[in-house]
Amino acid sequence: MSAIVDTLETKENTFFTRHKDSSGKTYQIEREIKITPRTSIYVLKMADSSYYYTTTAKKTQICLHFTVGTISGDVATLTKPGNHVSVHYVIDRQGRIFNLIPLDSGKNWSYHLGSGCVGTNSKMSKSAIGIEVSNYGPLTKKADGYYNAYKQLYCTEDRHVENISFRGYDHYARLTLDQKNAIYDLVNYLCEACGIQHNYKLDGMFENDKEAQNFCGIFTHTQVRKDKFDFPYEQIRFVEDQWIEDNKPNVIPEPEPEEKPVVKVKKEPVKADTIQFTEVRKKVEKPVEKKKSILEKILDFIKNLF
Repeated sequence: MSAIVDTLETKENTFFTRHKDSSGKTYQIEREIKITPRTSIYVLKMADSSYYYTTTAKKTQICLHFTVGTISGDVATLTKPGNHVSVHYVIDRQGRIFNLIPLDSGKNWSYHLGSGCVGTNSKMSKSAIGIEVSNYGPLTKKADGYYNAYKQLYCTEDRHVENISFRGYDHYARLTLDQKNAIYDLVNYLCEACGIQHNYKLDGMFENDKEAQNFCGIFTHTQVRKDKFDFPYEQIRFVEDQWIEDNKPNVIPEPEPEEKPVVKVKKEPVKADTIQFTEVRKKVEKPVEKKKSILEKILDFIKNLF
């Protein structure tokens, strides 16, 4: 029996190239929006858009989900005609972002938080941009590998699993690096485009409806539903950590005081015998007598006669 994880790349590429989901619905890629050098949003145009509402709703929040499925089935479920349960974006394991609901300056929304959510499903679904990550979520470990919620073999290798204890499960399907990059880039893009604060609530549920409705920032489905598993806080915390790292203030260190160079003056050595000779000569030398003029000598001679 082959593991699901080994088939995912082929299935995702088939969905992307054939423009058809698992229910047979077709779509067109209306345009590609490159939000960073590594990440693109593919705007999908579906034949039927009755899965979302076109009324205006100001966006102040972002909610992160995972789908517990594969991209072709994820899109089929999220674009079911007349169902009104969907999100704005879904991200596959290769980091491709598919835009299912046009954002259009705050217009358009669909239910994505569910009955009984803190803050109420209607108000929170209108104010929160929904992002679904194509991922199988909680896994159960057995002798021959890890099984998903549908009791299917997901993988046999530990490298595809994150060991996180959360809400009754100890193992979760690992996000790919491409998905992590896409999640981070999309969250930053939406915060800038919609004026949403980089305020992350990744450590517990909202206490009441008022707190949830007044919150401006990024949260996960588990912050508003105690019966959900998307996401374990530890699995999605990288978004906040990376944003903090990328936005550290650029502190320029003060220059150290410049030290003036010490100029050394080279002194010529003085010989010891020269010093002694000079001192001795000063002691023994007699003062030089002044020479007398001829007149002075004659006067001295006359004095000596008497």
